[in-house]
Amino acid sequence: MRKALLIFGLVTLFMIGCAHKPSLSPDAPAADLEQNHIQKSPALYQSEMASDQAQTEDNDYLEDDDIEEIEVADPLYYWNKTWYHFNDKLYFWVLKPTAQGYKAVAPELVRIGVKNFFHNLTTPIRLVGSLLQGKLERAGIELGNFLINTTWGVAGLGNLTKKHPELNPPPEDV
Repeated sequence: MRKALLIFGLVTLFMIGCAHKPSLSPDAPAADLEQNHIQKSPALYQSEMASDQAQTEDNDYLEDDDIEEIEVADPLYYWNKTWYHFNDKLYFWVLKPTAQGYKAVAPELVRIGVKNFFHNLTTPIRLVGSLLQGKLERAGIELGNFLINTTWGVAGLGNLTKKHPELNPPPEDV
């Protein structure tokens, strides 16, 4: 079970990290970008937009010869494009409706209990992180929270230490 969760987490992080929008310009011909595996840099896109605007206004002071074309090759173009579309469809077809249904069906007390349970479940990670950083006081507070919320908080569903500021370490990532 641990291996499956670890593999799922790593695959998810990899998919999220590899996903990006394949084109910088909304009106760029997709076939041209796919055929050359090249994306235009923002500077080139802006210069082309300025050139198009100058031509429509009959301003001849901007010449195409002055613009240096910069192309950025993307060797993982198809891989990134595939995962971008997969993540997009997964979010809109599965994750968002599931979250909306969960919010509509589950009462707020249940949702808070589930949130507390998963926060309590990740305590060992925060505990090890505090120990590795040499923050022994913070590690002690994490361990105390874990023991109290796991035993008297019924497997972490209740957060009994929330109302006691001396039992809650300040958040590091705000």
